[in-house]
Amino acid sequence: MAGREVDPRVRAGLERQLVAWRTLVEGGAERVGWKVGLNAPPVMESLGLAHPVIGFLTAATVVESGASHSLGGAAKPLAEPEVSIELRRDIEAGAEADEALAAIESLGPALEVVDIPSQPEPDEVEVATAGNLFHRAVVFGPTRQDAAVSGAEASISVNGEERERGEVATDLAETICAVADVLGSVGERLSAGDRIIAGSLTTPVELSAGDRVELDLGQLGRVEVSLTE
Repeated sequence: MAGREVDPRVRAGLERQLVAWRTLVEGGAERVGWKVGLNAPPVMESLGLAHPVIGFLTAATVVESGASHSLGGAAKPLAEPEVSIELRRDIEAGAEADEALAAIESLGPALEVVDIPSQPEPDEVEVATAGNLFHRAVVFGPTRQDAAVSGAEASISVNGEERERGEVATDLAETICAVADVLGSVGERLSAGDRIIAGSLTTPVELSAGDRVELDLGQLGRVEVSLTE
């Protein structure tokens, strides 16, 4: 079954992005999954996007919860609190919502560190997608098979002080289907074992070296990372 129509800027950027992804994987970097980006409704509206954009994740940028990550060379580092979705089976483009939900193995918290360039690009959708949506690192917390997003809240704190709080409003089925459709537009697919970090739950939080960042998703768990120079 065919998936949704994918924005040509996204498809062009993703084709370029996946060249780098394949090079990393062929060089031995373990495939981890995918990230959702540019998903906030005001951002999508301003960019003329009908669906979120995706980037890739490999083991090269995974940081263990409680460990540290260097911000060396970052222009504008930000932390994004997200839900991590782990899949137990492959999902093709055009999948229905019930198929997507049945494919979920577990859920958990994730913190993504992104680095926003100081100067915007002229065609920011294609360029940002080609550059893997500003991705720098991801920190996964423990996953659970018995947790749900309904009623959960996200609280992100820096050095013990809460910076942002918001409802966990992630639509799990829609997120999985959207990622499958976007991948399908360039001949790729979601695979069993893939993880998806499903887009920032709050306004991203600015970071500095020396910060300790913690995300608490309630029943979905907690994750933290320390940041160095």
